Amino acid sequence: MQISWNWLKTFIDIDNYLPEDLFNKLVMAGFEIENIEQCNICNTEDIIFNLVATVNRPDMFYIHGIAREIGILINKNIRSYIPRKKNIDFFTNYEFIDNNHISTAYIGTFIKNFKIQDTPEWIRCRLEASNINIQNNIYDILNYVSLEYGQPFSVIDWNKLYQKIHLQQSDNYSFQIKTGEIDDEFTINNNEKHSLSAKNWIVTVNNYPISIAGIANNACLNISNSSTTLFLETAVFNPNKIAQSSRSSRLNTDNSTRQIRGLTIDQMEKSYHRAIELIEDLKIGTVESYFKYHNPKVNADCIDIDYNFIHKVLGPTTNNILSLLNIKELLEKIGCQVNVHNNQLKIYPPSYRSNDLKTDIDIIEEIARLNGLDQFIDILPQIKSTNIKYKREFFIRRLQTYCKTILGLTEVMSYSLVKSNNLILKNPLSIECSSLRSSLLPGILKICQHNISQDNYSLECFEIGNIFKKDISKQTQELAGIITAKFQRYDWQNFQSNITWFELKGLLSAFFEYLNIEVDWTKYNYNEQSPILLHPKRSSILILGDKILGYVGKLHPQVCQSYTLPLDIYVFTINIDILYQAHLENQITSTTFKEYSIYPSITKDITMIVPINLPFATIMEKIHIIAFNLIENIELIQEYISDEIPENYHSISIRLHYRSNTRTFQLSEIEEIQTKIKLYLRDEYDIIFKELLVVNN
Repeated sequence: MQISWNWLKTFIDIDNYLPEDLFNKLVMAGFEIENIEQCNICNTEDIIFNLVATVNRPDMFYIHGIAREIGILINKNIRSYIPRKKNIDFFTNYEFIDNNHISTAYIGTFIKNFKIQDTPEWIRCRLEASNINIQNNIYDILNYVSLEYGQPFSVIDWNKLYQKIHLQQSDNYSFQIKTGEIDDEFTINNNEKHSLSAKNWIVTVNNYPISIAGIANNACLNISNSSTTLFLETAVFNPNKIAQSSRSSRLNTDNSTRQIRGLTIDQMEKSYHRAIELIEDLKIGTVESYFKYHNPKVNADCIDIDYNFIHKVLGPTTNNILSLLNIKELLEKIGCQVNVHNNQLKIYPPSYRSNDLKTDIDIIEEIARLNGLDQFIDILPQIKSTNIKYKREFFIRRLQTYCKTILGLTEVMSYSLVKSNNLILKNPLSIECSSLRSSLLPGILKICQHNISQDNYSLECFEIGNIFKKDISKQTQELAGIITAKFQRYDWQNFQSNITWFELKGLLSAFFEYLNIEVDWTKYNYNEQSPILLHPKRSSILILGDKILGYVGKLHPQVCQSYTLPLDIYVFTINIDILYQAHLENQITSTTFKEYSIYPSITKDITMIVPINLPFATIMEKIHIIAFNLIENIELIQEYISDEIPENYHSISIRLHYRSNTRTFQLSEIEEIQTKIKLYLRDEYDIIFKELLVVNN
């Protein structure tokens, strides 16, 4: 809302305050101040600023409410103006029908002898400062009162309405709030036509619509230069009903915004008397009669708060600002009625704060806001707890995170009950759920099968769950996953390709490295405890110490065919109980640090044709022995298989990173080590190096 500093000063004495200081107080109280400008309004220097309040503070959308809030913040009383109440004849020739309780209160007033004349300059100046267009005297007065007290008004030409309803003077006027018809059209300003529906609420007089309740008037009844008799209405409507009607008709006006934020009967009556007072004083018409309707008044809700609970929530303060007397005085400043008995507070919020002060926490938040958040000591509470990194739940969350970030998998969940297994239940619910699962893989494969049937071929997923063995009382927690489909390319020069065994091993090795656990990869030998789903020649066993941690390998072609899955699918299973035990042992072991070398590294690549049955781990181990700890890291960067390579061989490329802690290597030294490595691997494992073949020839 755009506010004039000069207009604000008519409500509260702020002559001794700099605007910047007052704006800072408003900001610290939870409001935003935007677009501060010095302007010349009606030949008077003024400061215009835009105040942004939250939707739960409708009292901050009119000048009187803003002045009241500033008065609370600077501990000053505002100049409260009470409009005089005029004795007006009560209009009896009417009936008001609101069967759906859309309105909380409604006042209709008849004004005769109306004449359009110039709006007083002081009203024009304040409207201009608030960025409100000047129209005519009656509209300008109503806009002014709306800015002053927040209550919207609407006014129509009663003579135009009288001609449309063809009513005899002896008949009653029937005012009714009802739903719109589907085929109805309603015309508002600028001759815009809007279709109505059953979600719209319209105010009618003898079934003729005069307005969409709380939103806009019927443009056919707008005031013109020939208007002499006016009908003025102001009301408090149900905010939820007006919001629904506004969305349905796609109309958002200043009236609807104020109604949706929430209005009060006290606010409406004060605004009404202020508008009637200005109409009489400015002699633009004669207020002849009025009628009033309101639902039974609902008593304000009482909020009970324990004084000790306030201290518990807000904590320690720099000064003694949370004494019982200070809290009572502070709440009474904002208009609350406070009763205290044995450290128990009964609080009745004022009507203008009924939308945001509803619970004990709302009251406590208000106490903190008005005292200033800088008055509270921001210390964290002391919590006695065990080291979280030793807890199993924390370890499981780490596994889930690493599976998603390092392996790039999606977490899934499958049933613990399966169709057929060795662990058959005595009273199964159905044949499909007759046994306990002994592995997570069948359930994950069914999920992949379902995804493929839905044309979703991204099958990379994992699951963490319990599996059951013959001794049902002992459950084992397992991690299982599937990696398949196309492997992502690293840059634009590389094309997508099917994932290979080496890429899979690299991913899982990085996974274990993040867990700080060293795992040995050994040849897969099938036995009764081994998964029958794995390919016997393209799988491996994960060994941790002297225990089998899990299995990694390619899915058996027959299993792929039975589940209608692609052939290039790799799966893995990991025993979480064993993995967690190793994690705990690592936490006990002291951390060791290695000196970081300040000398540059030298990178060299080697391409070799290797027997396909020779483990890559063996090659790495021998290279480290030959280089005598001069190699910092070994990377497998490429695998290649083609008809040009001898049978049972494949070509691999590795990258060696040389680095010393004491000196910089010479290239001649590196070349000498490279030659030693190639000669040893050629003689020991029949590995073929093309450059050595050229030398021999």
